[in-house]
Amino acid sequence: MGRFRRLAALPWQRRRLLAEALALMPLVVVSLGRFGLGRTGRLLRRLGAARRPSPGVEVDLAAMAWAARASARQGPWGAACLAESLVLWWMLRRRGVAADIRLGVAVPNRSPEAHAWVEVDGQPVNDTPEVVQRFRPLAAAGRGVAGAEVLFRGGRRA
Repeated sequence: MGRFRRLAALPWQRRRLLAEALALMPLVVVSLGRFGLGRTGRLLRRLGAARRPSPGVEVDLAAMAWAARASARQGPWGAACLAESLVLWWMLRRRGVAADIRLGVAVPNRSPEAHAWVEVDGQPVNDTPEVVQRFRPLAAAGRGVAGAEVLFRGGRRA
């Protein structure tokens, strides 16, 4: 089945989430490359203010994670986990979901690997729970505060 047919077969809710992620992904990729993480995060905060959660409305975390991942893999931009996580974080933030971006590092065989993921209530959304065991969260440079490994907080917390 071709891409178009697979896309047409998706429920409209998933198509809408994918369109939202595909629209944001190029901006995130270009901004990360040109301005870095800090300015990209500030830009995303300005683009979509955190909203209050709508009572009685369920947010499908798995569908949103799927849309962010699909947008990272389908475009010509070759987006990595950081861009995927930023897109997902922004989408969740707009829906009032309190989400955090985490950045961690692993050093298997003396070759460091970095990875970014999104957590909601301390649980990875766009990755497996084992990511927390494999990648040690980084502390923000120059900040000796607990929890500094959270790059961005989003959404409203109760």
